[in-house]
Amino acid sequence: TAPSFADMPQQTRFAHATNERSRHAPVLASRKHGPGCSCCGSKPSRTTATGKDGSKAFPTKRPWMISH
Repeated sequence: TAPSFADMPQQTRFAHATNERSRHAPVLASRKHGPGCSCCGSKPSRTTATGKDGSKAFPTKRPWMISH
C-alpha cells in the first residue's frame, strides 16, 4: 500500500519499482543497443568549416598537406 511505501527505505523502493517494470514490461538485453551503436549518440562534427564567402577550411586536418 502507499503508506507503507513512504516508510520504506529508498533502495527498497527502487528495487520494488524495478521488479514491477520487469514483471510487466520485460526488456531483453539482446534487444538493447550494443556497444558502439551510433544511432543514439551525438552526431560527429563536420570536418569542413565553410566561411561566409564560400571558402572551405579543414581545421581538423593536417595543415601541411596540400590538396591537389
